[in-house]
Amino acid sequence: MAFDLTKIPAVMRVKGWTQGAIFLETWFRRATAINPGFSEPPDTTTITMEWVLGFARAKAVYDDLLTNKAWRSKLSWMKNDPLDVVRKKVGSLPLTGTTPTKFGDLTKPVPEIHAATQITFGKVGGQSDPLDGMKAALGRFNLYVAIQGEVTVVPKSTKRRVAVSAVGIYVGDTFDFNDDAGAWISQPLGFWDTDKNEVGNWPFSGATRVTNETFRNWRTANGRGGDFLVFSDVKVTKLNPPDTFEV
Repeated sequence: MAFDLTKIPAVMRVKGWTQGAIFLETWFRRATAINPGFSEPPDTTTITMEWVLGFARAKAVYDDLLTNKAWRSKLSWMKNDPLDVVRKKVGSLPLTGTTPTKFGDLTKPVPEIHAATQITFGKVGGQSDPLDGMKAALGRFNLYVAIQGEVTVVPKSTKRRVAVSAVGIYVGDTFDFNDDAGAWISQPLGFWDTDKNEVGNWPFSGATRVTNETFRNWRTANGRGGDFLVFSDVKVTKLNPPDTFEV
């Protein structure tokens, strides 16, 4: 009997991996859509930062982003200098003398925050991660940093003084199976026995190997399988006093 890929969410629920099951059921249900042509709407409710920070590998990245002030410090893994991003974000704001101009609003919907005041991100996860709820739902993903505060003109200068009063950190991810498209080997996604509700990283009796390509083939055969964007809520940290610097 052919392996029924749509039974995997049921195994996830038995394991307590509810978020991963929800995402898979959503993907199976939606019409064909392939990253970057995402199906709508984004999922903004399934993942919470409280849940994410319960996993040590995510908490470590979160702590690094806050402790090292990633919104203005180029950390070792970053390709771009966050100060350059801040400079572009505030550069177009209309300023009048020394009167502060507010920027950013971390109470807005996350997709709007992501577009308006996202500055940088930290990467979480890797192939060596344990099989757990986070790997089932998100695999490798980013924790994004957004800011809000005020900006003023630096007298007798072309620079601007930024005072960051709050920092928001949130998950941003894509739910798709396309990372390895065109590669000589497809990314492995475990060995599954949907009759016994078992899954492992290595072959075992009765299990079927599942990869990204397995899902792409299912999409081709069934005319469904819609890639979509995923955002968590925003965990906001208020800074008192504000973190002030010039750009």
